[in-house]
Amino acid sequence: MKIIRNSLDAAVDNLIDEMKRTEVYRQYQSQKNSIDTDPEARAKIEELRALNLKIQNTPENVDILDESERLEEKLEELCEDSRVNDFMQAELDFCRLFQDILSHLVQEIDFE
Repeated sequence: MKIIRNSLDAAVDNLIDEMKRTEVYRQYQSQKNSIDTDPEARAKIEELRALNLKIQNTPENVDILDESERLEEKLEELCEDSRVNDFMQAELDFCRLFQDILSHLVQEIDFE
């Protein structure tokens, strides 16, 4: 079992290295580094994430449509700041890359 685990660890390490070489990842890291040195932009992103989490955890008896509209308005307001918009786009692109990889794994190993 240890040999198989080592082989899988090596394959995962290779996948990580390949992901880090992608333009999507490099762009995400560049935007993340910019945001990390900009407290105002970081605060806007954290506010957006908090609103999104609130929407996701809204009880069923609350009108989610109203909350979603409020989030959309706030999103538009926050994304008027190009720093926030650029970071959010880079993060979304990286998340999609990650999702595509996971989806491919699930399909290929016949995992339900």
